[in-house]
Amino acid sequence: MRLRDVARVELGSDDYEIGNNLFGHSSVFIGIQVAPAANLLDVLKGCRTAYESVRPDFPAGLKSTIGYDSSDFVNSAIREVQRTLVEAALIVTVVVFAFLGSLRSILIPAVTIPLSLVGTLIMMLMFGFSINLLTLLALVLANRAGGRRR
Repeated sequence: MRLRDVARVELGSDDYEIGNNLFGHSSVFIGIQVAPAANLLDVLKGCRTAYESVRPDFPAGLKSTIGYDSSDFVNSAIREVQRTLVEAALIVTVVVFAFLGSLRSILIPAVTIPLSLVGTLIMMLMFGFSINLLTLLALVLANRAGGRRR
């Protein structure tokens, strides 16, 4: 596959007034913009695989590096959302037990919280919505708000 098959390639710069420096050396920057419907993690994985496959073909003495990789941020955000959902479910369960005082009353939030999350994900799949960071944040906020109402 050639670059011209998937992109428009031109010799030159959009703006000759801006230069790139990396670690004090002149550099060339290649930016990759992810399409709105694309999965960022899949695109980054594909870019990293393509980069590693063409790297041996670079001329001797050419140093290359990936200057910025946003997958670290996305993965840490996903871990935070998972941790927050678990914490919110535990807090709701403890609060219900503290106010109602019976183990039987814990059964309702312990069952409804996971069921509501699974139901939400199924509905999102049915209507074609993607799970992005904004959606994950909304799930966390809805879970916390639902815990406060009980």
